[in-house]
Amino acid sequence: MNPTACRFALLLVSALALITSPRLASVIDDKAPGAAKPAPAVARPQTAGARFEVTIDPGLGDGPITGRLIVLTIAQGAKVPEGSKPIDGPFWSDPQPLFGIDVKAAKPGAAVVLDQGSEGFPCLVSELPPGKYVAQARLDTQRESSQWEDQPGNLFGAPVSFEVRAAGEPTIVRLTLDKKTSRRERPLPPGVQVVEVTSKSLSQTFLKPMMLRASVIPPIDMQPGRKYPAVYEVPGFGGDHLDGLNRRVLQRSNAEPTSPEGRLARAAFLIILDPESKNGHTLFVDSFNNGDRGRALIAELIPAIEAAHPLIAEPSARLLRGHSSGGWSVLWLMLNYSSTFGFAWSSSPDPVDFRSLQGVNIYEDENMYVDAAGAERPSFVQGGKTLMTIRQETGGEDIIGPDNTSAQQWDSWFATWGPRNARGNPAELFDPRTGVVNRLTASRYRSFDIGLKFREDARRFGPILRDRCRVVVGTADEFGLDKAVALLKTDLDAWVKVNPAPAENKTASLAGIQIVEGKTHGSIFQTPEIFAFPTQMLEYLKAHGHVP
Repeated sequence: MNPTACRFALLLVSALALITSPRLASVIDDKAPGAAKPAPAVARPQTAGARFEVTIDPGLGDGPITGRLIVLTIAQGAKVPEGSKPIDGPFWSDPQPLFGIDVKAAKPGAAVVLDQGSEGFPCLVSELPPGKYVAQARLDTQRESSQWEDQPGNLFGAPVSFEVRAAGEPTIVRLTLDKKTSRRERPLPPGVQVVEVTSKSLSQTFLKPMMLRASVIPPIDMQPGRKYPAVYEVPGFGGDHLDGLNRRVLQRSNAEPTSPEGRLARAAFLIILDPESKNGHTLFVDSFNNGDRGRALIAELIPAIEAAHPLIAEPSARLLRGHSSGGWSVLWLMLNYSSTFGFAWSSSPDPVDFRSLQGVNIYEDENMYVDAAGAERPSFVQGGKTLMTIRQETGGEDIIGPDNTSAQQWDSWFATWGPRNARGNPAELFDPRTGVVNRLTASRYRSFDIGLKFREDARRFGPILRDRCRVVVGTADEFGLDKAVALLKTDLDAWVKVNPAPAENKTASLAGIQIVEGKTHGSIFQTPEIFAFPTQMLEYLKAHGHVP
């Protein structure tokens, strides 16, 4: 879970066009007055302090190596998950210092130095406070998804302990990159198949082969000659079509055959979509940075899946399910492709109303980092305590991938909802140094604001939300996602009072928005509201004649 950026012409006619059409003005001039600019490397004269010397093992290759070198640290006493290594960061529970520098044509065997000329957050390398630390380095040479370790060719090394004894005391920390990532082998469970399609539309856009992927889990005891409905699931941030397949298959097979879970496992396919891109989760939005991901899904991948498997090719036989970023995705797909899908079940979705994009009203609030009183805005809260702020999260992303190229949560939102900047990367919604919101950019986000789309065109989107979407979130969601859902619920409930579901719609009672007291982003799964999803899916499929 996490967002942002953009810009367009000052002429009123252009601004109005941008509000109504997400396909216009795909590149902003970030040298224009008031435009957000990339955070520059922090550089000051250094006479002392810590520095890292990172050596690339000669055994990892003969040729020059180019990429982004990142050094991550953990301070002694940090409240990070037990057993964590620095390379597992950034850490939401207790953000730790990290540092980065672009490497161009580095020769194996040579050392790359991170000192006052490198970027750091929350401080320069030379300004590390006294204390004991563990450091670990990685060199990202490939960026095709949000998960650096899944991409072959990235380099990393072992953790090294060091100590800064006193402020300004010279401290040299030597790290070695002696390991290389390879494509992770994830064998498919018996019966599960992967459908891969080379997307013509995306390949034309990016001038290289672009793949669409999905894992297809068949019904238990599938009957020859029979066609089945399907539940299309969109994973949350960081997930893809191969994650957790063994667990999913085991859960389906172990479910009591007469239970809702067991009956659904025998009544429908489960199809896991791959939402990943070089900019992270695509949310299946047609965007300037990621291409027309929604249209490609509808026009290319789903037809290929249905051609390869005995599926009922009808909207009422295609259900949607997603959590977090996947939860936002399925609502977006339901609203924009209502002639393709029948019903969407969403839990803890990414911000569905940009009057509360992680607590910030991007149309009215001045700053993403601090509120009107100057207090830091939270990004991750547990037990009422802020563990990570928006400033800290986006600051870490800037080190991992400058100019919005980290493929992490906020940068993925920039890529999904914003245009490109002058350098061809996703552009920011707010100044990365000051947090000041760019008002023109915020207006550009209107095209992807689910709550706003409903308010501006309730005749079109109201019936879909009222009759074909179930949304569940907890009031203790660590990312504050319940606040945006609450705004949408208030508006939808008021509209439904005047526009009740027609009596002939037998499945409208399955829809609605539920906000569950005290439940978090994860604990929401252990609630009667989520446990009811399989029963509701079966009821919907039965009402449309797809299950006995």
